Amino acid sequence: MELLDLKKREVFFLGPRDSEWLFIQPVDEHDRAMPESEKEKISSLAPGLSFALAAFSADWDSELAPWDAEPVFRGQKPFSGGARTTLTYIEEELLPARSPCGARGVILGGYSLAGLFALWAGYESSRFRAVAAASPSVWFPGYTDYAAARSFRAGAAALSLGDREDRTRHPLMCTVGSALKKQYELLAAQGIAADLTLHPGNHFVNADGRMAAAFVKATELADRWK
Repeated sequence: MELLDLKKREVFFLGPRDSEWLFIQPVDEHDRAMPESEKEKISSLAPGLSFALAAFSADWDSELAPWDAEPVFRGQKPFSGGARTTLTYIEEELLPARSPCGARGVILGGYSLAGLFALWAGYESSRFRAVAAASPSVWFPGYTDYAAARSFRAGAAALSLGDREDRTRHPLMCTVGSALKKQYELLAAQGIAADLTLHPGNHFVNADGRMAAAFVKATELADRWK
């Protein structure tokens, strides 16, 4: 693993620089071990896949939300819409630093709020061949209306969710299943190569395995997009 301080942000690079696919993923301070575990699981799921993973540090509530929003849990700070700045960082700093990796394509992925960020970026940027969104926070206020009013600019999207994630009394969290199904329908209606996979368990089960599977599925879907 190669660790860089790129514009005052930690970036973990795993894999050779001449890999055919480049996977990019935001991680927070609690997920620093996740990229190495994901890399092993990706290699197990898809032996021979030529890929590298670039995981960069991000503050969940201030750097991944697409717009400002009130907190959803007691004691949580409000969301501040720093996603635009984070997307600019990926396009202008991270991607040039990892060039020429990703000759077949760049896939932006993420888990939870990072998965929502990846989907949002798929609407805002044409730099990604596919998006891999595992348990994305599509319950985020206003997101479904946002997605319904726009065209997806990435060519493919691998979506996944735990089959128990919407079994909650929380008025927002309980909508995640129907919201992700709507996201899938919106993408399919636009002719985007998309897949929605349900995994056993709640939001906190096998995050690295789900993320690895989403990246692998995204490469398969991307090959359908010409």
